Amino acid sequence: MAEAAKATNGNGKATGSSVPAERKEMAVQSQAFMNSVIREMSSVSESVQMTPYQKKLAEHLFIHVDTVLKELEAKRIKNGETKKMPIIWANVNMSKLALSAMYRIELELDALVPNTIDPIPYWNGKLEKYDLDLRIGYDGLEYYKRRFALEPPKDVIYELVYATDEFVVYKKGLDRDVETYEFKIKDPFNRGEVVGGFGYLIYEDATKNRLITVDKKEFERTKKAGNSGGAFWKDWEDRMQWKTIKRRTLKHVKVDPAKVNQAYLVAEADMIDRQEAEEEIRKEANTGKVIDITEEKKELAESTQTQTAAAEQSQAEPEASQEQEQPEPPAPAEEQKRKPGF
Repeated sequence: MAEAAKATNGNGKATGSSVPAERKEMAVQSQAFMNSVIREMSSVSESVQMTPYQKKLAEHLFIHVDTVLKELEAKRIKNGETKKMPIIWANVNMSKLALSAMYRIELELDALVPNTIDPIPYWNGKLEKYDLDLRIGYDGLEYYKRRFALEPPKDVIYELVYATDEFVVYKKGLDRDVETYEFKIKDPFNRGEVVGGFGYLIYEDATKNRLITVDKKEFERTKKAGNSGGAFWKDWEDRMQWKTIKRRTLKHVKVDPAKVNQAYLVAEADMIDRQEAEEEIRKEANTGKVIDITEEKKELAESTQTQTAAAEQSQAEPEASQEQEQPEPPAPAEEQKRKPGF
């Protein structure tokens, strides 16, 4: 009879524990994670209690984070990166993770829905722990933008425009009540290179429809501000362009002030600060100058994974950079209307 599967510790060595022991350890870690989130919520108000749905979202978030940690640790071992600390729960900054988790759960983001939350570890030299950035993916962004909208759009269309396509914009004006467009794909199997893209917000009241266009120059600016000067764009350019269009479009969804909570403000601040850091890095990237930004912006600069002098001087060293700008492929056309929770 074959021996029972053995668990491994952070260094990839067998511990002698069986698979059931691993499951027991995972259950303990899951409960510890849940307790940390509950403590963070209680610190805001003693009267705040996690709802059954929030507990379910916390469980899903734990499963997703656990999966990511195991994948990254397996890669660390495979690549022989023995100088790096094991990417395991014992080396995670749990207080920061619990706080971030609380905010994502309050947004009602389900981590098990693809492209909703992307956990990204950064090494914190001061604490000698990994800080986990629970970055919101493009589907997560659309979900919470709709949820907090003053008037949620009935539908949102995203398209890349290629050289052989025909794209005509019809702006709202004295002779036109609805902002719209005409889009024709003349040669679907030989469309040429991408020349731009657009997003179209559709409302029950068509006079509120909004067309957002993104030109090729904007794609190039975003590419330069991205991971390692656009490393992922090289292999996944069309998908990264599609991701850019989606983010630019959703910026135009108006928020309902009555729905805004702390979790929403934190998510928006994260996005704004990251964009500001990207813009500052973009302006100085080719000048040879050392960028003079605050400690907070240094951390945000690392979130973009740029290779500028400021990012290199930061104490928080990102782990597994290939995971940080993973292209988020668009859903099949028939599934684009079916988003989590609506």
